[in-house]
Amino acid sequence: MMEYRWQFLFPEHILGRGLDYYDKEHVGKLTVEKNRLYATVRGTKMYEVEIEFGENIVKKVYCSCPYAEERQICKHIAAVLYAFEGDQKAQEKMKRYRIKTSPKRLVAEAEEEVVREFLVRALHEDERLLRRFRAYLEPESLKKEMVKAKRRIENHMKAYRSDRGTIRYYVMEEFMDGLRDLFDEEAMLLMEGRCYEEVLELFRYLIDTLGTVLMDDPGDSMSMLLMDCQDLCMESLSEVTASEKKNMFSWLKRKLCEVSDVYWKEMLEHLLLNGFDEPEFLSSKLHYVEERIHEHKRKGKQRYNNSVLGFWVMQYVEISRQMGADEVKLKKIIEAYWYVYEIRIQYIQKCVESEKYEEAIAILKESIGLKSLLGRSDHEMKVMLKDLYLWTENLEGYEKVLTDLVIHDFCGDLDDYRELKSFYEEKDWPVKRENILERLSQSRYVDRIYKEEGLYDRLIDFVMNVEGLEELEHYEEDLRQRYPREILEKYTEELRKLARKRGGRSHYAYLILTLDKMRALPGGEDQILELLDSWRQAFPGRKVMQKEMDAFREKHLQKGRHQI
Repeated sequence: MMEYRWQFLFPEHILGRGLDYYDKEHVGKLTVEKNRLYATVRGTKMYEVEIEFGENIVKKVYCSCPYAEERQICKHIAAVLYAFEGDQKAQEKMKRYRIKTSPKRLVAEAEEEVVREFLVRALHEDERLLRRFRAYLEPESLKKEMVKAKRRIENHMKAYRSDRGTIRYYVMEEFMDGLRDLFDEEAMLLMEGRCYEEVLELFRYLIDTLGTVLMDDPGDSMSMLLMDCQDLCMESLSEVTASEKKNMFSWLKRKLCEVSDVYWKEMLEHLLLNGFDEPEFLSSKLHYVEERIHEHKRKGKQRYNNSVLGFWVMQYVEISRQMGADEVKLKKIIEAYWYVYEIRIQYIQKCVESEKYEEAIAILKESIGLKSLLGRSDHEMKVMLKDLYLWTENLEGYEKVLTDLVIHDFCGDLDDYRELKSFYEEKDWPVKRENILERLSQSRYVDRIYKEEGLYDRLIDFVMNVEGLEELEHYEEDLRQRYPREILEKYTEELRKLARKRGGRSHYAYLILTLDKMRALPGGEDQILELLDSWRQAFPGRKVMQKEMDAFREKHLQKGRHQI
């Protein structure tokens, strides 16, 4: 287990991206030399990382990427540290060169003047550390740096614009990652200094400025940026003054009228709906929700549209409830949209939260199988009903729904099957299992249960009767020792069919690969020779096939060599 303390050096968002790089195996081989760690990390290009360790701490870091050059830390360094954390050999090697110094002891033993002199020097060399230290001592100083923060964002955008003013798709990920880093760094610094209004101001500037930039397919990169913004804004909204909150609310409403991009709209709507629960905002929020409901009603009864419509109707109900609306009136609103699956699901969830379990069960039973229910998902409702029966200790209902899920909704996932099996005592299960297997005999996934239950006699019958070799190859390890003759027979039959089809080199290579699997089976070599001889006579014009066969015979078949 790694003993070095290092996570505190990185903002949380940088740690997350470093972990993502490590998980995606972007970190190359780790090299340890004395108390230094070296590695390359694959980003937009290959970056060199160097880390120097002290006792229990990371002493110095370096990365050749542009971000680290400006800020001393980056996701590439974090990724290498995560890799080191998981590499026991590298850690053992590093232990030989541990520098036996304790930062706490050094500071305690040093004269005050020495500590002050060192701190001044460190703050001169590290601008990020200087800003953090200044924010810790003088939060108000951060407000004066807003112009600088905005300029950094603007310069970043300028650096990635093409001659035509567009940010092209091939630099989009790098552009968005850099923008996320910039915003997160500045916003987190402001939050450390409790400058929450400035966080919102910086967010508004970012969104307004991004709106003037033409981008080729920002895709997921944009959504990640907006999610970061959303989280920081939600935290800041809980801390700002009433006047600043009004200012932010007005900006949000204005911006929502301007934007059409789905990523932006969803993020701004999330802030509007969840960041302003005070009574003075409810009426305006309700009006916005009404407009969204009318917009989706005009689009007609399509599955996706109904899903969104259901969301907005339930938002309307919730805001109306906060404004003191009568529950009878609210129930009538819900009933007017009762044909929408999402409305029912959300109403059921509310019933469960209010411990109205019988009402939730009744709605689910009525809804399952209802063809007029738009956007319906019987499987999801059955799972909810099963869980409610179990929660309310209605074991008869629970067993009935679980059996229905296994028989009618089985698609290869064994979770429901295993759950049902655990419901029965061992002596009673075989009878229930046979009943299930009889009902599933024509299912394309019944083989999963055969293997789960160790019913290998049925599994080999299944494999023998399925067209092709896919199922045999999947289960060969389970069946080879028990049914070698049947497996050889299946391989032979399917290879004869495959050989009749013409193909390229890859097709013939697959035939040879399959022949090689047959060699380990009793009687396999004789069967292979018979196939090769028959193919030589049947397909003399297939030169590539004949060449592959000759090479295989010469390399692998002893009897074939003697005949030659």
